Amino acid sequence: MVTKLFYPSFVIPFTFGASNRQLSIILLVNWVLMFFIYLLQINIGLVSQYGQSTSKNLLYSIASYFTYSQLFIFVATNAFFSLMFDKLLHRDGSKWYKTQRF
Repeated sequence: MVTKLFYPSFVIPFTFGASNRQLSIILLVNWVLMFFIYLLQINIGLVSQYGQSTSKNLLYSIASYFTYSQLFIFVATNAFFSLMFDKLLHRDGSKWYKTQRF
């Protein structure tokens, strides 16, 4: 009698292998939709001002997504961890440093 080797029949979640191809497609479609919504918002703002709807500004808006907008992820993550450390260490993080006016 030949015995089979035991292979687990479960699927590891949130991996992008052949078993979770649908998940990767859903995430890709979600990213494409968010990218087009970002471009739509920027270009609606540009169209509302006379003379600003140019192909050069469209290229700038695409470049801004991959540079400036992606840096916001770092800023938001930094603010989140700063808030958590303020709560854990009982610090007063509500100070707002303003520029002194004349």
